[in-house]
Amino acid sequence: MTTFAAIAATVVLGLLAVFQLALVAGAPLGHFAWGGQSRVLPTRLRIGSVVSIVI
Repeated sequence: MTTFAAIAATVVLGLLAVFQLALVAGAPLGHFAWGGQSRVLPTRLRIGSVVSIVI
């Protein structure tokens, strides 16, 4: 059971990293992140997405 939980957590975190990377690349998904105020993230929020990937 512990192995399954570890794999599930890894997959979820990997998908979140891919989502953040798409936001950094300029994908129009900003309405799903960072408060949903922009479809395409401004530079300061893209920097925040890079930081969240690193963390």
